[in-house]
Amino acid sequence: MIKKIAISIFLFLLFYLDSIYLGPIKWAQLWKGCFILIMMGLWIFKKKKSAKVFTFYFYMVFFYFLTPFLFTNFNHILIKSIENLFFPSTFLFLHYLTRNNHNYTAFLSFISVFFIASFTPFYFNIIPELGKTYDLELLGLTGQSGISGLFQQPHAASFVLAYSTLTLVYVIQKTRSKSLNAFLIFMIILATFFQLLTYARLGLLMTLVGFIYMYAYQLNLVKMLKFSLIVIVGILISASFIKETQSYESMKLRFYGQSKFSDNSTFSGELNYNEISSGRLTIWSSSLENVIHPNNVAEFLLGITELELTERNEKKINLAVFSHNAFIDSLVTNGLIGFIIFILFLITWFKLILQIKLPNFKNSIDQKFCLTIFIIYLVSLFFQGGVIIYEGIFISFSLLLLFNKRNVMLPKIRTYS
Repeated sequence: MIKKIAISIFLFLLFYLDSIYLGPIKWAQLWKGCFILIMMGLWIFKKKKSAKVFTFYFYMVFFYFLTPFLFTNFNHILIKSIENLFFPSTFLFLHYLTRNNHNYTAFLSFISVFFIASFTPFYFNIIPELGKTYDLELLGLTGQSGISGLFQQPHAASFVLAYSTLTLVYVIQKTRSKSLNAFLIFMIILATFFQLLTYARLGLLMTLVGFIYMYAYQLNLVKMLKFSLIVIVGILISASFIKETQSYESMKLRFYGQSKFSDNSTFSGELNYNEISSGRLTIWSSSLENVIHPNNVAEFLLGITELELTERNEKKINLAVFSHNAFIDSLVTNGLIGFIIFILFLITWFKLILQIKLPNFKNSIDQKFCLTIFIIYLVSLFFQGGVIIYEGIFISFSLLLLFNKRNVMLPKIRTYS
């Protein structure tokens, strides 16, 4: 227990200080850069072949280094590449951490509970948030804001809560301890409450899609009803509390994609799909114009930088944003070649899950969990995109489950005394 508390405090401080600058460099860039260099160095030094799924991923990251030949902002490309390399580095680290202990359930339970519980001191205003939160003044609530916890922005917080919630649902099915399951159910309800307070809708959609897949698949109605009750109770408790402490009308505006500046300051019942999507339809159309009408062949094949994309979108639609769709972003910023590699990465990952024919894995809760992580990742790619590095922790654990089953060749990292 003392060890877990010490690790929790260390992780809390590590993530909490992410937005602090040490001179010209962010603390996040410093520790993540050092972490990547160490893990990638060990990978290269051991000269082990990467699993096929990572081969495509490394090719995909490589294309971030090609676009400086088209546009000169190399620093931006370097930062984006570091963000993307954090995922395989995390996988390597977790593989090293669990090399002699394949009890992934215990690791998943710990990290999920930690992520959910980490919101508590911010909710009670014990410590200030250093990242961005959703400005509730847009919804007519003066002097109030949403919550993002350790994760610097509402969408990242919402994503982490979605992955943590579905992971705990998986852990509950792997655990026979009634007291532990009761605690984990409480954490799921708490996660639902914090989900609503982020005011980011995508995390709730990811949770819903993942939940439906885990229990509607093969019509496991008993378990589906059991966990549906947990989720419903969590939503009702959260909604009733929020209704007493904040404006219910404001939350309704947010979930319909409106604000106090909308044509209708209260929801009229008429659906405006572009408004509900927070303008994504307009953004997608603007971004795709770069593919339909590229300035040259190099742009079409190799793409443009994300920074260039945001500048072009600002000129077209007065919004300096990326596409909020990873498929469109990949096609525009990595070009046709990078987009094909990106699709091959997803196909290889999906095939890896389905190709394992072991009796104790096929159609098991382990396989469902791996597919659930894959599916909600696709949801996040389609509606948001960008790099949410904390996703890599859960994806890495799902891949470790797969590689452990298939005994895929992985680099054996030597420990030095």
